[in-house]
Amino acid sequence: MTHDGEYFWEIFSSDDSYHSMQAWMRPRKAFCRRCGVQHPDWYPRAVEGCLEGIRSRPMYILATGDRKHSGYGIICSVRLWRHLAPHVPEAIVGRVFDRDKSRAETLNEAWVIPWFPEWLRVLVRASRPPGPPRAPTMPEVCTECGRPRYTAAWDPHLVRARLPPGRPVLASHSQLNFLIAESLAKTLDWSEFPDLTYERLPVLDRPLDGLRLEGDPPWD
Repeated sequence: MTHDGEYFWEIFSSDDSYHSMQAWMRPRKAFCRRCGVQHPDWYPRAVEGCLEGIRSRPMYILATGDRKHSGYGIICSVRLWRHLAPHVPEAIVGRVFDRDKSRAETLNEAWVIPWFPEWLRVLVRASRPPGPPRAPTMPEVCTECGRPRYTAAWDPHLVRARLPPGRPVLASHSQLNFLIAESLAKTLDWSEFPDLTYERLPVLDRPLDGLRLEGDPPWD
């Protein structure tokens, strides 16, 4: 049922202080104005991020924009990215800065924004999309960019046919999380990153939601 015996780990921060951070990314035209997902044609250009109110020691941060125009991405510590970068040579790395210009150089040395091409970004599926039991079976489609707005709620998993073969480091569809193959994840010294945790995602032959989304092969 799994892809080459693999699971993927979805990595995120367990440090509660990252919730208190304010962060935004630019340029705005790199993102869909409605759902905040990266426009596919923006790559290979980079995006930049601004951090405020840095607290504690988070190694991994979610970045969002304002209510009117959001952008979603990964702001990653340089220490963690050094382990992952060799496996994603296609990634474009953007700058991270602070509105206080005196700290800009320090942030650039400590943080990066890895930007993955569309084919290295994977949709995490679920047993059914989130919402009330009588919600429509198909995920909402963004009226701006036409892509599905789908967030895994129960039994998150990946679909083998949608994974690029031989690639142990991927990003989630909206670039909110890293997805790291278990075989690679087990080689990393996670004691170096005590604020990180993960959810183990199986790779299945077909999605549990029973849907055939754009890009899916025939399931019959």
